[in-house]
Amino acid sequence: MKRKKERKKERKEGRKEGRKEGRKEGRTKNKVYQHQRLDFNWGNRILKITKSSTPEDLEILGLAVHELTNGMPVTARSKERKGIRIESGRVIDREYTGPVLEEVLEKGEIVRKVPATGVYKGLPVVVVPLKDEGETAAAIGVVDVTFGVYSEVNIIGRRRPSK
Repeated sequence: MKRKKERKKERKEGRKEGRKEGRKEGRTKNKVYQHQRLDFNWGNRILKITKSSTPEDLEILGLAVHELTNGMPVTARSKERKGIRIESGRVIDREYTGPVLEEVLEKGEIVRKVPATGVYKGLPVVVVPLKDEGETAAAIGVVDVTFGVYSEVNIIGRRRPSK
């Protein structure tokens, strides 16, 4: 009987150690998009977006926007390099560019439109410029896969009830 209790205690301690090791390796109890962990803590590193930023530089910002928009697809690119495309909590493409991203990089203004070409053809997108010292350095956009329903719900929610 004593031996059985000792073995049970050893198994329990082993499981505790395994959980501790898992946390050290970066795994968490919260499962995000099929066990992928999104880590936005870069320690002392400062995120600076420039016209020559790589897709890896834009990834942290893109994933943050993706989470804030409840998983809507996000695209981003810098002026001199191709960028990223994020869907379902992960980067799908690291050599991405789109017609609206390129338009924003040229104009330097916010663009809301439905592209006629590209991966997101027919879906409404909102793309904003990211500026560095007044010059457009990059662009980041969100694809509204709800076809505008998300925006309309926000507008309806702000209306005051009629008396």
